[in-house]
Amino acid sequence: MKTCTFVTGNPNKVIEVNAILGDSIPIRALALDIPEIQGSLEDIARDKCRRAAKIVTSLLPD
Repeated sequence: MKTCTFVTGNPNKVIEVNAILGDSIPIRALALDIPEIQGSLEDIARDKCRRAAKIVTSLLPD
């Protein structure tokens, strides 16, 4: 089973996600310091997700 990488520095969010998902999807928490742009909530979320995806994929084995 593949592991889902949950990017957050907030341990309570990790606990909440694990409580919701249970054992159905293994979660790996990863705290990243990603700059936050100015803009709408959607723009901020989109940009942070793109930056996080680049970092996470660079950490994966080839």
